[in-house]
Amino acid sequence: KFYSYENKKLPVSPDDTQKQKRREKNAKMMLDGIREGIANGLMVYSHTEDETLAGTSIGEELFVARDIMLAKEAGVPIHLCHISTKGSLEIIRRAKAEGLKVTAETGPHYFIFDKSARGENGNRKMNPPLRNPEDVEAVKVALKDGTLDAIATDHAPHSKEEKECSYEKSLNGVVGLETSFAASLTYLYHTGKISLLKLSELMSVNPRKLLGLEPVYIREGSQADICIADINKEWIVEPGKLHSKSHNTVFKGEKFKGKPVITISKGKIIYSEKN
Repeated sequence: KFYSYENKKLPVSPDDTQKQKRREKNAKMMLDGIREGIANGLMVYSHTEDETLAGTSIGEELFVARDIMLAKEAGVPIHLCHISTKGSLEIIRRAKAEGLKVTAETGPHYFIFDKSARGENGNRKMNPPLRNPEDVEAVKVALKDGTLDAIATDHAPHSKEEKECSYEKSLNGVVGLETSFAASLTYLYHTGKISLLKLSELMSVNPRKLLGLEPVYIREGSQADICIADINKEWIVEPGKLHSKSHNTVFKGEKFKGKPVITISKGKIIYSEKN
């Protein structure tokens, strides 16, 4: 194994590698980081993965439990990213019932696809990976009952060469900015799982709260920050038509019902489907 430094490859002994891993996963370092971040007015976001158990459910669940306990010890809030397992959700649900300041998010692919959809498709490789069917159902329930506070994209662009290869060789990550609303609308609203109001909370209201941003109001005299959508417009995801420079979408060929048609930011139209 090697560490790269100024374009040089420096050999590293197995013992040094293990020491580095221990430093990276040191619970005290995380506790100190949580305290330091909050003291400086920063929100703490946890990636929730034990890299020694990467790709496994227990690898996520261990760090969900650990970081909640560390935040409890420090007496501060913590946000948990891209939650994907039933076990993690059970831990978060118990923590919230206890009154701890824990918030969490997931991504659309975790309530739409299970691991049977993976195949050898590099565009369906992300971290955490697609899970079991029971995990997919648990995520849907958690979005409805408030265990999960937000739907995020975990947007991770990659080149064609990095993704259109074998599953094992491809890099983790998928793009999601242009498909997250349509995917959520199709699989949560149009299936009767949640209301439009709940979807708005998960994708707009709650994320702004988590980031400490002022709420947006639709009223005369307010600055317009609005997305206008046709909630019944049907369309098929064609990677080549996405606006991102990267086309590594997990939803290639998927048929969605609902699509943003106009986006207004700071009072200006920055996107229109007609243009």
